[in-house]
Amino acid sequence: MEEHLALSLHPNKVILRKYRQGIDFLGYVILPYHRVIRMKTRNRVISKIGIKREGSYNNLISQESLRQSLNSYLGILKHCNGHDLEHEMIWLSGWGEIEI
Repeated sequence: MEEHLALSLHPNKVILRKYRQGIDFLGYVILPYHRVIRMKTRNRVISKIGIKREGSYNNLISQESLRQSLNSYLGILKHCNGHDLEHEMIWLSGWGEIEI
């Protein structure tokens, strides 16, 4: 790469990984045949849903705000294989199986 293109990789910013480990990009891990949400992103979403739910129960935020946040997170999951996380988020939000 250095010889033919006169390019070099930054030693602290580029990580070469095995093909089967996937590529970490924009909150997802891109694998050969599917995408999954990054664990750090998943944990942050679960935490924020719990915080919003508590705020809703204590009347600090509206049910509408909780619903909007949940819909936003569900939209993120439409771009990956996150069906299990989707059900977990709905359960954690307290909305159950009602239409969101």
